[in-house]
Amino acid sequence: MDVEVLSAPSAHTGDPQGFFDWMVDVHRATTCSEAVRTALRELFFSEKHSGSDGAPYGMALQILCARFGGALSNRAWYPISTSWFDKVGDVLDGLGIDLDPHHLAFSGSPISLPEIEDFPAIGHFTRAELEPVARAFAAADLSGIGDEELFESVTELRDWVRWCVDNDLDLVSFHY
Repeated sequence: MDVEVLSAPSAHTGDPQGFFDWMVDVHRATTCSEAVRTALRELFFSEKHSGSDGAPYGMALQILCARFGGALSNRAWYPISTSWFDKVGDVLDGLGIDLDPHHLAFSGSPISLPEIEDFPAIGHFTRAELEPVARAFAAADLSGIGDEELFESVTELRDWVRWCVDNDLDLVSFHY
């Protein structure tokens, strides 16, 4: 997604209140708690954070990313344990690709949120950060990755990077 939209999402709609109401309805399973609805309203309308628990804000951010961005396949990344980031990182290092997979979940939100103590873990890469990674992936020979699950995770990551660069977008990811 274009993370600049996240600084003032309501400005990117023709009917902000109507869009907000629609978004709450579409995501009613997630917005059933008052804390998540409040966080979503504050983020959508660029209001000051009234809460100190970051988890509802992380969930609200994920809703905004879904509505103003899109979802990429994460078949090879869900479910995973945090040790999977290390394994993928080792493969990327061996390929000469300078990307730390931990960044996908632990680099933080692209916008200011109250601290999240547990979940969701949030990470992001800007399109400028992804461009050299895309070039490195294009030059890399992935055929030597012997483990099928690692191969699938690395190729899916490559596809995310390529999609974002080709479409001039940033990558925001959530880990539960």
